[in-house]
Amino acid sequence: MRHAPTDAEGRLWYFLRNRRMAGHKFRRQHSIGPYIVDFVCVDARLAIEIDGGQHGESEAIRSDQARDRFLRERGLEVLRFWNHEVLGRTEAVLEKIWLALETPSPPAPLPEGRGEKEGCEKVRTMQCVETTLSPSPHGERGWGEGAGYVGMITANSFTKREFGKKLIEAFLPTVDLTHVIDTSGAYIPGHGTPTVILLGRNRQPVMNSVRTVMGIKGEPSTPSNPARGQVWSAIVGQVDCAGSESAFVSVADTPRETFIKHPWSIGGGGAADLKEVIERSGISLSSVISLVGVFGMTNADEAMLADRKSFQRRGIEGYAVHPLVLGDIARDWTANPNDWVFFPYQNSNLLDIASLPEASKWFWPVRTVLGNRAGQSHEAFHVFSLTANTL
Repeated sequence: MRHAPTDAEGRLWYFLRNRRMAGHKFRRQHSIGPYIVDFVCVDARLAIEIDGGQHGESEAIRSDQARDRFLRERGLEVLRFWNHEVLGRTEAVLEKIWLALETPSPPAPLPEGRGEKEGCEKVRTMQCVETTLSPSPHGERGWGEGAGYVGMITANSFTKREFGKKLIEAFLPTVDLTHVIDTSGAYIPGHGTPTVILLGRNRQPVMNSVRTVMGIKGEPSTPSNPARGQVWSAIVGQVDCAGSESAFVSVADTPRETFIKHPWSIGGGGAADLKEVIERSGISLSSVISLVGVFGMTNADEAMLADRKSFQRRGIEGYAVHPLVLGDIARDWTANPNDWVFFPYQNSNLLDIASLPEASKWFWPVRTVLGNRAGQSHEAFHVFSLTANTL
C-alpha cells in the first residue's frame, strides 16, 4: 500500500471522499483478495484504478488484465483512467464515474439458502413499478417504433447536468413525450439514486402539454412494502388528476415548451412557479459572484478542512477560515456547508504565517504532511513548507 497518493489520486479523492459523489461512500487503497484497489465503492460494486505511464508496457497490461478479470469475477465493475485524464479532464472523468454509479453492475450471487423471500419481494416490487411502463410493440429499447407507448425509468441527473442538454433540446422535441413523473422521492428498490419516469410515443408531438407529476417531499421512512409507499401511492393515485396536490406530489399539464429547454425544474408545491418568478427578477448569478469553477485543491484535506466549531475551539484566526460550499450541497437556493476551510488570503494576497499564531499551532503536528505535499512550487505550499521547518 502506498501511503502518499499521486497527484491524480489526490485530485480524484477530493471529489470522492465524504460521500461527495452522489452520496456514495468510497474507500481508498482498499484490499480485495491479493490486490489493493485505488478506489472502491462497495455498495455500487465499482472499482476505480488510476494508471501512470508504466501501465502502458506489455507486462503491466497483462497484469492489469488479470487484475480486472479477478475483480469482475467478484461482481465489480472496473474503471481505469490515465493520470493525465484525471488531471486534465477531471469533469469528463467524474461524469463517467457518475454514470457508472447510476447504472450499477448486477449483484453478486447470494450465498446458498439465503435471499429467496427477499428476492421474490424485490421482483414483485419492480413489477409494480413497471406496470406504469408500456413497452415498445417490438420489444426494443429506446422509443421503439409505431404508435405504441414506451416507458422508461432512469436517473434524473440528465434533467440538470450538462450531459442531458442534447437529449432534452435535440431529441425530445422530435417525439411525443406525454408524461414526466418525478419519482425521486419514492423508494424504489434497485434505484439508489433519484429517478424520473418518462412516457411517450415515437411520433411527432400531438398535444401542447405534458402531464407532469412533480415531487414535493420524499418518503418519511423506508416503507416495509415499497409498492405501498406513501410517495408511490400518491403518484399512482394522482397521475390522472391534473391540478391535484398532496403532501408528496402535485400534478399539472405543463406546456410542452418547458420540456425542450435544459435544465428542467420538476419540483412540486410551487417550486417551478417560484423559479420562474426568480428568473424574471433580472438578477443573474454572475452579477453577484466573482468566480465560478475550480479555484484550488488543498491536497491535505485532513489538515485544511474542519467544521467551524473545531476551528473556533482552537482559536484559529477567524479571517483565515471560510465556509466551503460544494455543488452537491447547494440545493433549493440555499447552502448549509458542514466543512470550513483554512484559506490564508486577504484581497488575493497570501497572509504571512507569522501573523497567524493560532493557525501555526494547528498545523504544527502535521508539518511533515504539509511540507511533502504535491505541488510545493505553488506559493502557498512553499510558504507553509518553509514555515513548518522553521517553527
